[in-house]
Amino acid sequence: MPSPSSIFSFDRRNPVLPVVIFATLVVVMEAAFSFLPDNDVVQRLHASGLPSTAPDWQIMGDSVAKSGIVETQLSDCLDHKLVFNAAISGTGPDFPYFTLKRELDAGVAPKAIVYAPSPHTFASRRVALLVGGYCTWPEVGDVFATRAESTETLYGVLCKLSYTLRNREKIGGLFKASVADEVQEEYGGKIKNAPHCPLTVAQVLPQLRKPFSVLKFNGLMLDKFLQLAGDNHIPVYWTTMPVPPAVHESREPYAFDENYQAFLADMHDRYGVTVVLKDFPVYDNQSFRDSLHMNHQAAERFSQFLGDKLANLK
Repeated sequence: MPSPSSIFSFDRRNPVLPVVIFATLVVVMEAAFSFLPDNDVVQRLHASGLPSTAPDWQIMGDSVAKSGIVETQLSDCLDHKLVFNAAISGTGPDFPYFTLKRELDAGVAPKAIVYAPSPHTFASRRVALLVGGYCTWPEVGDVFATRAESTETLYGVLCKLSYTLRNREKIGGLFKASVADEVQEEYGGKIKNAPHCPLTVAQVLPQLRKPFSVLKFNGLMLDKFLQLAGDNHIPVYWTTMPVPPAVHESREPYAFDENYQAFLADMHDRYGVTVVLKDFPVYDNQSFRDSLHMNHQAAERFSQFLGDKLANLK
């Protein structure tokens, strides 16, 4: 006798019935979950609004630029011009195009852009996050039009429709919480006393110990961003950001700096981008909170340095 909970207990003359029931349950669950808050990354994307008025200078990039370039410090160096930090944590080079496009449509486009992306983001895939958490439905067509990363784009569309897919890491974390608590309890002392930044090459994040490369999709979206800025006569000032000594050392075997500088030269030749800093300033370990992010004192120091550079270029 078949189990009442088995799918085979359904009337085999109507095989569509279990599929319909399953689909209905999924829709009901997704509708119920939609009232719950999204994960932190998606919340940050939704919170990244447009400036209320067109800024004189706009900072663009990821979390390194968000925390590493201080608007007030930069403004002081640039004759107290209006500076707006539009960098978005957790993003890559495929995001600025849509941000600038929205600003142009809203009439609040910046007069100049300071672009400070983290180089490792050019080799990482964030298409599903872009489509599922940031793009509007009309903008999704813009992503499909690149004819690159179609599978990731489609997955992003599914994430856009599904709460559970958008928050899969958060939901998975709930099931792994007990294991994480055990690890924390066993190694808690080591974690608590860990340095705030890498002290050796072995401690540098794996994604920072690779040759510089650019995914096709990221390259295409970067082209669209720089072309859009050029078409609207918005100058782009591209800068590198400071790194800890261990990150600098870990890149040397790959000729990372030289390859990135060649990439910047190509952006200058193709789009007229002004390269403010081509070398990565190396700050001591005490200037960093982790492998990438400076503390506030170091960020103010760098912002002053960058502001002076920009003031001399104008």
